[in-house]
Amino acid sequence: MAILGVDNDALICELSDSPISSIALNTEIAGFEAAQLLEELMSGRVRMEGQTILVTATHVVTRQSTDILAVKDEDVRTAIHFIRNQVHHSLTVDDVVAATMVSRRVLEKKFRATLRRSIHREIRRVRVQYIQRLLVGTDMSIAEIAVKTGFDGIEHIARYFRKETGMSLRDYRKTRVLR
Repeated sequence: MAILGVDNDALICELSDSPISSIALNTEIAGFEAAQLLEELMSGRVRMEGQTILVTATHVVTRQSTDILAVKDEDVRTAIHFIRNQVHHSLTVDDVVAATMVSRRVLEKKFRATLRRSIHREIRRVRVQYIQRLLVGTDMSIAEIAVKTGFDGIEHIARYFRKETGMSLRDYRKTRVLR
């Protein structure tokens, strides 16, 4: 069973025996909108008519409560754990195979049967998710994210990210954080 909370209060989320994953909300933007509405109400520019200020979700902050892998095949499970734990490095399929006790061909077949994707596709998927978490969940610059994720430079991570997601790193950050 996985547990997912909301508000991403780090103190509350980290208090339990298994830290609780949580949905982060864009409360800063909602607070700004509330202050703006209050100013307009106080100045008489608008009347109170049931205005609504939406607090949007920005991303999920993954912690132990949802770090569950429901994969029966032990080799695939081992490989996925390895990919997740080494996501900040530039991994190859051979690196993943070396972390298991089976051949590349056998592991590829197991991946396709279990996840319906290749080992390479899984590496790229997990790596992009990690980059997305860093873009939305930190104030790190794109250059810092590139270094942290094992890319040679901004151009390389930008090309990689655009190829996988269809959008630029800056656009992704902007659309997820400023909603």
